[in-house]
Amino acid sequence: MSNVFGRRAVVVGGGIGGLSVAGALAGYFEQVDVLERDRLTASVESRSGTAQDRHPHGLLAGGLKALGEIFPGFERDLAGAGAVPVGLAQDARFERADVGLLPRRDFGISILCASRPLIEFVLRRRAMCRLPWSMSAHHWPA
Repeated sequence: MSNVFGRRAVVVGGGIGGLSVAGALAGYFEQVDVLERDRLTASVESRSGTAQDRHPHGLLAGGLKALGEIFPGFERDLAGAGAVPVGLAQDARFERADVGLLPRRDFGISILCASRPLIEFVLRRRAMCRLPWSMSAHHWPA
């Protein structure tokens, strides 16, 4: 019995959510098209349609795991592209108003910090390499 539900799926939005959905659908459709309003470039650049993409982002352990299941090798590729690993409560300090600065601890939990354009760029590269689906980015006027 085939896992294919249909010939074509269409996903609106080529950001982190849209690319994740497209990757999850890839095993169930012959083709997945991603529609994106912004022009996509072959380099790491901000997109005008993403208001919060110019500040640092952190992918928590659960998000890294989920994206790695959809796009095997994603975490390795993101780290290789320049994302910075940060050990929670070890490399970052936390402070509470009632207690003050909390002690450093090694909880064995890491996140990767990167710009949103870098995260999306690595996801797009992974998405384009994944078979048997194809990614079509379309542009329409704002």
